Amino acid sequence: MEQRGGECASLAAEGRRLFGQGELRVFAPVAGDAGGWGSAQIGVLIADYWVDRFSDTISGDNRNLEHTLSHEIDHKLGREHTDALGYETPNSRTCSGLSGTSP
Repeated sequence: MEQRGGECASLAAEGRRLFGQGELRVFAPVAGDAGGWGSAQIGVLIADYWVDRFSDTISGDNRNLEHTLSHEIDHKLGREHTDALGYETPNSRTCSGLSGTSP
């Protein structure tokens, strides 16, 4: 993400800061959990499968770890969804390195 520059580099720096302060955490999801959360109150939480299965690959709905991280960091910074389904935030597509759109 950092190598993409601009806002992506800023999000990567924020992610490193959050991780260093214990505010970017990975969790083992249970049935019904979302794949991640981000807010000013909780920091960033991402499901372990984003790290385990999609760090170097793309999920079936055209997302990857970078997409999820940038999406949840956007939320932590108070940015809302930009699509009706709730897959995208202002920087999630640009900072993911993915082309096209989510479903």
